[in-house]
Amino acid sequence: MTMDYLKVIPEYTIAFPVANMPQINLGDKIGSLVVDRMSQLSGVMDKDIYVIASKIVSKAEGRYVDLTTIKPSQEAHRIYGIIKKKSPALFQVILNESLSYKVNKFSVLSQHRLGYVLTSAGVDSIDDTTAIVLPQDPDQSAQHIASEVEKESGKKVAVIISDSEGRTDRRGANAVAVGIAGINPVRISSSVDLSGSVKVNEETICDMLAGQAALLMGQRGRNIPVVCIRGYQFDFDYKARATDMIHKDLLGIKMFNNG
Repeated sequence: MTMDYLKVIPEYTIAFPVANMPQINLGDKIGSLVVDRMSQLSGVMDKDIYVIASKIVSKAEGRYVDLTTIKPSQEAHRIYGIIKKKSPALFQVILNESLSYKVNKFSVLSQHRLGYVLTSAGVDSIDDTTAIVLPQDPDQSAQHIASEVEKESGKKVAVIISDSEGRTDRRGANAVAVGIAGINPVRISSSVDLSGSVKVNEETICDMLAGQAALLMGQRGRNIPVVCIRGYQFDFDYKARATDMIHKDLLGIKMFNNG
């Protein structure tokens, strides 16, 4: 599909990797790295949406956990006895990040302390002695990255921090948004049915965009932690937070029975 052909399409999006991102270390400025790598492509453009894997944000913010310092609880040992993968110390980190959870023989489905439902509370193992957890405040992290990009490029962009999400009824993983900047996470539209009734539709558009980026990111080992989505039409919303997607009556309420 050529760019000339795209000009006649009223609405479209394209997605492409921000290539050659380096390994991220503590203190790295991800926004600056994005601007630098985009200069080798088409450059940053106004209303670009940058979907960024949560793990590189966590690495830049030093969200590591030394598993040798973790004392597993009886509950962590119980979960290890059910799933028989990972380690009791890693399960303890998952419990520490969870407001509530439920366990099956494959995984721990957690209600993260921020309110999101994620497999293993977004905790990943780096190696046998190290784990990494989500950013302390993913929305603030996204806002910081968007500000860095704007400062260095002069362009206003949106940022979505994404994390992989597994489902207990399906194999494999998808992606969801856990932090945002500059874009409302919910798209609201309305339509009129044949009877004349107005139907209001709500779509978690940031999850859809995270899923679009995940087609290119893949899972660990692909080394594509940042994807640029271009062409999606939206109005900037600098007050929006990813938690706006969560039902208000569920915020702070335990959804699972910890079993």
